[in-house]
Amino acid sequence: MNGTKLLASYRRTGSETAFADLLRRYTNLVYSVAKRRLSDESLAEEVTQMVFIRLAKAPPDLKHDGELASWLHRTAVHVAIDVWRSETRRRAREQQSVAMLSPTHEEARIWKEITPHLDEALNQLPEEDRQAVLLRFFDRKPMRDIGSTLGVSEDAAKMRVSRALNRLRAQLVPHGITCSVAALGLLIAARSTEAAPANLAARIVSASHTAVGGHTASFSFVGALKLVGAATLIVTVALLFVARGRRDAETGVGASMAVQAPTTPGQEPMRFQRSTAGASTGNVSVSEKIHLRLQVVAGDTGEGLEGAEVRAAYFYAGGRGERHDLLTDSNGEALIPEAREGGNPGMNVFVSIPGYVPVAIGFGKIAASEYVLKVEPAALVAGVVVDEEGRAVSGVRLQAFRKEDYKDDQPNTDFQTTRVETDSVGLFQYPYLPRSYDEVRLTLTADGYAATEVVVPVGKPESVNATLVIQRGFVVMGRVTDDQGAPIPGATVREYHEFGRRRVSTETDWNGEFQLPGISNQYTSTTEVTVEAKGLTPQLRKVDLLQTTNIANFSLSKATLFRGRVLDQFGQPLAGVACRTDSGREGRQPFEWFTHTDAEGRFEWDSAPSEPTLFWFEMDGYEVIRDRTLTAGTDHDITLVPRAD
Repeated sequence: MNGTKLLASYRRTGSETAFADLLRRYTNLVYSVAKRRLSDESLAEEVTQMVFIRLAKAPPDLKHDGELASWLHRTAVHVAIDVWRSETRRRAREQQSVAMLSPTHEEARIWKEITPHLDEALNQLPEEDRQAVLLRFFDRKPMRDIGSTLGVSEDAAKMRVSRALNRLRAQLVPHGITCSVAALGLLIAARSTEAAPANLAARIVSASHTAVGGHTASFSFVGALKLVGAATLIVTVALLFVARGRRDAETGVGASMAVQAPTTPGQEPMRFQRSTAGASTGNVSVSEKIHLRLQVVAGDTGEGLEGAEVRAAYFYAGGRGERHDLLTDSNGEALIPEAREGGNPGMNVFVSIPGYVPVAIGFGKIAASEYVLKVEPAALVAGVVVDEEGRAVSGVRLQAFRKEDYKDDQPNTDFQTTRVETDSVGLFQYPYLPRSYDEVRLTLTADGYAATEVVVPVGKPESVNATLVIQRGFVVMGRVTDDQGAPIPGATVREYHEFGRRRVSTETDWNGEFQLPGISNQYTSTTEVTVEAKGLTPQLRKVDLLQTTNIANFSLSKATLFRGRVLDQFGQPLAGVACRTDSGREGRQPFEWFTHTDAEGRFEWDSAPSEPTLFWFEMDGYEVIRDRTLTAGTDHDITLVPRAD
């Protein structure tokens, strides 16, 4: 019986056998994570016990062993962080690794460098990548079983594990770890899991029994209760079963929090029609034709760079896009497939790899079948992000601003595909900056904080020991009603600006109330807020930021329809024309709308602004109409003429 079935059995019946089997199967995994995080055996035992107590009190409903291993790993990391923070004494730094294979001196040295960062790097991987690594190297499953668990073929499982190792290696590079992907896999397989103390499982079961059954007797996680032997294990699990039957059901897992990606500095966000869940390797599907064979090489040595992230973006009429995420192979190559919708759309390619300057290049509608892209070694800035009280802040996203002017048809420095966040203690490394920079402007964004811009020197001693302060900002709160005073639930309320950074957004609750935390006044003492709801006229209002919390109420009236037709020069309707709101010369576009004309060439917007608004109409083969000022309440006829070329 696999781990997920054992967990399901325990959830349904409280089976002592199932819980004992789960402990035997996964104690080493959890203990090893805690040991790496804390470098202390007794604290690692404490964390392991706490993780399985959580599992016993609220067993999650999971689909397969990959999710179970991932849940245990994630919970172990979080509990270890909590334990570490609560300790007043310094943690022991010496790792006591028990190698499963005879180590060489060099292997031991590299593993010692990897150990402090491995679990943090694993925790930052996409969920499917983390599951693949845990199943392969921690749970020791063969590729066929991994494919079966994850619902993919054996070949796809191999590709997923390879991709995950590439990404894991990329996470470790900023820490100065430069081993190959193959060496990393061997080291993890040989050294990542060590045996937990023999009596730890028994003590966990007993502690779980005490916690779940509501007993008030004190229990020392680090060894006050000493229960040993298989007989004790069965007895305590049986007691756990009885106690569990007396308590209210506590099932479910904590909801995952969706984090909004920061807006690209100085550039309108792309609206992708299709987004991949994760990057694939350099090979494309046999059903896809290759549009471009891209090779990424180091500018100083000319060597191909393995594990570079490549994003290819095709652009269709009306600003719509199609995105492909890939990783370069061992030769630094990535095979970019042709556009799925056919035709000849323009294509932009973005490339980033830690330790090198990230670049973007626009290929337009005509591109060579092969292209060699050189990327230059980068400078590093590093340090810690704290709040205004000096407390370290985890999960802060950092993104740099480009200083260079944009050059047509050439590679340009571009930071929008770099992903850097502060770790659990607020530390960060940004290994992507051109060495020609004397300073860099970074945007800091985090949930509950204002988007904050800071300037950091580059190439100086203080560049790698910077302390950056992220601001709490202001709160705007209020209520949205209709013109009769009735609350409007589900209305979109958004901070509006054109500074090229994150916009805070929310929706009204059942009573029409909203709260926007993290509003910045870094450039002005006011902010603009937009409110939109289906069938109602949207509003844009300026709000003065006079105090920490500011009130702004909105009353929306019924909207006037904005509608019309798009015709060709002969008066015939054009279907499939992209119709959307447009931004003016100042880049202002407070309300966003996008649609395609129907078979009769018609378009309609039931939530349009009452004031004149700029619109954009585009279809392949026809001249584009931009900056067309139109007003709701009148049927509009738009004529597109064929493009001369």
